[in-house]
Amino acid sequence: MISVFINDIYRMKQEKARIILTFVMIGAAIAAAVFFASRPYSAGNIALAAEDGANTISSEILNITVLDEEPPFSELVRNRYDAVITADRDGHYEITTIKSESFKQELEQILTQSGEQEDYSGSGRGMAATILGYMTMFIMMLGVSMMFLFSDDKEKKQIERVAAAPISFSGYLAAHGIFIFGTIYLPSLIWLSIAAVIPGIDLGLPLWQYGLLLALICGVSVAFSLFLNSLIHGTDSANMTGSALTVLTSILAGGFYAFEEGNKILETVIRILPQKAFFTVVETVEANQHLGECLPSLLFIIIAIIGMVGFAAVKTRRDYVYSI
Repeated sequence: MISVFINDIYRMKQEKARIILTFVMIGAAIAAAVFFASRPYSAGNIALAAEDGANTISSEILNITVLDEEPPFSELVRNRYDAVITADRDGHYEITTIKSESFKQELEQILTQSGEQEDYSGSGRGMAATILGYMTMFIMMLGVSMMFLFSDDKEKKQIERVAAAPISFSGYLAAHGIFIFGTIYLPSLIWLSIAAVIPGIDLGLPLWQYGLLLALICGVSVAFSLFLNSLIHGTDSANMTGSALTVLTSILAGGFYAFEEGNKILETVIRILPQKAFFTVVETVEANQHLGECLPSLLFIIIAIIGMVGFAAVKTRRDYVYSI
């Protein structure tokens, strides 16, 4: 196990571009999160497509953009708008949004002037939830990218020599996992430590809590990468598939905003994503709620990590150890 770990260090020295990319991506994610979280709060960005002669909408807490025609649904998915409102000359409004039903109801209250705008909750997020939401997608992508150490061994048939040698195969997989965990976790913690000492930046949580939460999502990243590379042969194929899945699942799980459409099937899919459970834990910790509130989500993440690592170990052992 130690020999594999040391060998990974030497191999990574030849991949300076990956090391630089790791630091840049994580730093950019934190900078973007701090920037967007520090902007003046707005309850929502609304696109208004009104017919000629229809009453316009004005609000002090909503950013309203008047358009000649209704924008495509993809604008909602990209989070350019929180909702699209279409209005006709008779004063009827129709609201389209992918956010929660309560969000839609509060918009309806503003339109009908039946509720106080000061009570509007909008879609704001805490600083910690915003930072870790942005970081999650990049951490997951970096895990997939760094797993080339394991994927290359398979592609170049080095793993067959490992399987035939009198060494622990579990230790071989563990060494890769621990090394990749460190290459993702340490730069993330370094960047957060730098951000924590910059005047005017409040990260929302103490650094030690960030350290624990980072360990959790880095564990998910490594487990997912092992799982993916045990199924897919070829570094390029695994990277492309993993990157696509990471972007899609991170968006659906709410890494950048709360993605809720009211579709029962979609909601079920979102609930089984480890990232969704992670964001639940982050929001609970940031709200200073009792840890028991997020215990089911925490247990789900741990079970998901064990399940993905276990599957990768069993499948890889069957493919290479038992086939010899």
